[in-house]
Amino acid sequence: MEIIIDVQGFQGETFIAKELAWITIDQEIEEISSTVFKPPYSWDFQSLHYQRLNKAIIAACHKISWTQGQVAYNKLNQVIEKAVADKQFIYVKGLEKKP
Repeated sequence: MEIIIDVQGFQGETFIAKELAWITIDQEIEEISSTVFKPPYSWDFQSLHYQRLNKAIIAACHKISWTQGQVAYNKLNQVIEKAVADKQFIYVKGLEKKP
């Protein structure tokens, strides 16, 4: 079984994942899923530089606001581990998105 993962997020001192989306394939598409994470901290805790940069990312890229999300940010690793469990091949695009 294979999985294709895409992560959208924000810039900060480190990459801040906002949405994790994946497609599981086993001969055909088995599952399409997406999780949007709550922010790890308040918008105001970012420097003005990152606030401006992230406003541009929201407007030009993924259109997901900083405050959106259903799942606590500290659950990110658990969601990833569950999604990739028992997958033979994992595809991710982008150096910032690879562990």
